[in-house]
Amino acid sequence: MNIKNIDINQKKIIIIAFGVFLLSLVFWFFIYTPAQKGIRVMKTDLGVINTQIKEIESIISEAKSVDEGIRVLKERSEVLKARLPRQEEGVISVLSDLAKKTGVEIISINPQSKTDYLDDNGNKIMIGDRCLQSMLVPVELICTFKDLIRYMEAFRSQSPAFITIESLTINKGAAISLKLNIRADLKLYLLS
Repeated sequence: MNIKNIDINQKKIIIIAFGVFLLSLVFWFFIYTPAQKGIRVMKTDLGVINTQIKEIESIISEAKSVDEGIRVLKERSEVLKARLPRQEEGVISVLSDLAKKTGVEIISINPQSKTDYLDDNGNKIMIGDRCLQSMLVPVELICTFKDLIRYMEAFRSQSPAFITIESLTINKGAAISLKLNIRADLKLYLLS
C-alpha cells in the first residue's frame, strides 16, 4: 500500500489510533505506574505491622519469663498505639486538613462503621485491653495527579493513624481541565 493512495478517512483513522496510543502511553507512565507504586508501598507497610503483631504474639508465648514478655509487649504496644488512635474523628479531620494543604478538593467523605480486624484464625486482635478495628472511608476527590500524589504522601507520613488505600479509581475531568475525578476507598486502623 502506497502512502499516496491513502484517502482522507484512512488518514483520520490512523491519526485517531495514534492519538489513542499516545493517551494510553501517557496514562500508563504518569497515572497507573505511580499509583501502583504507592499502593505497593502502603501494602508493604501493612505487612510490616502485621509481622510486628505476630512477633509480639510469639514473644509472649515464647518468653523466658512473664516479666520479659510483659515488658516487650508494653514497648511494642506503645509504638503501635501511637499509629492506632481510638477515635476516627481526629483522623478524618487530619485527612481534610491535609487535602486543603495539598490542593485536593474533597467532594465527599463517607466513613463506614468500624469492624473488628481478625487474625488468620478468625480471632479478634487485641493490643492490651483494646481491640484492633478497621474502618472503610470512601472519599471522592477532585485534583491534579500531582496533587493526588502529594496528598497520599502527606497522609502516609503525617496522619496520626495507619491508613491503607483499598481501591483507587481515577477518571478524567472536564476536557479542558487537568483535574481528575477520583474515588478512593481508604481503610483506617483504630484501637477501641
